[in-house]
Amino acid sequence: MAPCAAVAARAPERHQGGGQRRIDDRIALAAILYVLDSGRAWNELPASFPISLASAHRRFSE
Repeated sequence: MAPCAAVAARAPERHQGGGQRRIDDRIALAAILYVLDSGRAWNELPASFPISLASAHRRFSE
């Protein structure tokens, strides 16, 4: 057995999937359509949308 394989065999599995859940597509779409329809900048997204302007812009660019 190679030294790397021996270390990998003893290493515990790393839990994946940390962080926050992904924002619902409908919420992101509503924010994107608001910005596009109103002609406003991303930083003028109202606080009534339950999505951050960074998340809305990232979803727009995906």
